[in-house]
Amino acid sequence: MQPHARYIPLLSAFCSLALALTAPACGSDPEDYVPDAGEFNPTPGSHTSGGGGGYGYGSDGGGGGEPVIIHKCYRDADCEGDWMVCDLEASPHECVLADGRCLGDTDCDVSAGEKCSTTRHECFIDACGEVTCSNGGVCSTEEGDAFCNCPHGFTGSGADCVQFSEIPDWFGVQWADPWQGSDRDNNVPLKFKKDQTTGTTIYGQVYWNGKTNTTNSQPSGWRMQLGLTSESSVAYPVIASDFDWHEMNFYSGYQGNNLEWNIAFPTDTEGTFRWILRFTSNNGQDWVYGDVAPGFIQSAQNKPGTAVIGSGGGGETVTTGCDHGFLSLTMTHPIDGSSQTGGYEFTITYTGQNPDPVSALTQAAVTRQGVPVDVVAAVTGNSGIPTLNVSYDGNAKSVTISEAGLTNGKYDWLFKDGEGCSLYVPIWIEDTRFQWEDGFMYQVMTDRFVDGDTSNNAPVGTETDLNDWMGGDWKGLTAKMKEGYFDN
Repeated sequence: MQPHARYIPLLSAFCSLALALTAPACGSDPEDYVPDAGEFNPTPGSHTSGGGGGYGYGSDGGGGGEPVIIHKCYRDADCEGDWMVCDLEASPHECVLADGRCLGDTDCDVSAGEKCSTTRHECFIDACGEVTCSNGGVCSTEEGDAFCNCPHGFTGSGADCVQFSEIPDWFGVQWADPWQGSDRDNNVPLKFKKDQTTGTTIYGQVYWNGKTNTTNSQPSGWRMQLGLTSESSVAYPVIASDFDWHEMNFYSGYQGNNLEWNIAFPTDTEGTFRWILRFTSNNGQDWVYGDVAPGFIQSAQNKPGTAVIGSGGGGETVTTGCDHGFLSLTMTHPIDGSSQTGGYEFTITYTGQNPDPVSALTQAAVTRQGVPVDVVAAVTGNSGIPTLNVSYDGNAKSVTISEAGLTNGKYDWLFKDGEGCSLYVPIWIEDTRFQWEDGFMYQVMTDRFVDGDTSNNAPVGTETDLNDWMGGDWKGLTAKMKEGYFDN
């Protein structure tokens, strides 16, 4: 039979040997139990396990006696955003609105003209109530004042969308780390680590004939800002209040006909963001918007940038070993061919910030079976491992590794990219390809399994012995594991 390869692209696999718990921890008061972040399961327990109804720990409804309460939160961080806090007085604990925050207009004083900001979750006075913008404009508020968002930009002229008396010849995104080649043209999303401090710079430029080509200094009143939004698209006309705006830095060292500003992309919040730039020549009275096309945003067919903070991968690619997905794995199993011996093939793709595609993965630390592998040498066939075949695609920043003629057993690879991310690839060569039907999970009713320490037994004398304490404990379970009881 043709041997096959199977793989589990995870740093660790969890085999659960657990009692169907009716309390968070043995001997602890569930009301006092505070789980680690992400541990608790705020799901009402079922009424089908003999429990007392209400909320059960996990999903069993609590078993007999008093039902165990599962709280919706234990700390403010368990709630959505900074506009929600955990009410520890409620039972179960509930996430409620923080003081002064809102989810909708009904949470505000509508009679006083207040509305709820969908981005900041704060009540504000709707200054646009009496404003009708002319010439296709849309009213929004900034710092409590009404302004018109116009088809050609943002104007401080009250309710009138007037054509600006002066406007530059060209404006837009000139560059953004770490775009390469066609990445910008195809608007490939930027991928940054959370709190990344280098390799995230956004560059914007302005060309204005007779002005930018005569000076390298920042003219009075000229400014540029980066706008971020978590919305999936950018409205047209651009709504200024949809964005969080960040002041950009003027760069006097640029040599050319344009003037340039830049800024490090804010990476303190995980998520997917759309971003654009805006420019003013009169210190913020009027603004024009630019996208990554690059050019002015003058139609609904605008092209904002996209940035993903702290996430990556998807589709056929499995990311593992790093929360940010800067090393990704695509695996083919088994190898098709006439050989009756085992083999495997997989591709590692580097999606980090190294701007040099040739050195991205060849400079990574790579081990096979715990022994370092020189990827550069392996590409040329000089790795010293006869069964190994390694090919490198500099454009795709990927390495494809395959082996054939292998005996049954486990083979593993470890990649470290120098950016704090690692990828562990374990592979098994077997006579029969692994099926998940073979992936048994053994669940132990600890009290009913093995009595390893009779000194901790505490029977209560129930009418039926089967309902009483049976004495099983972790010591007995651990002893059975060490004896090899579960090996078969």
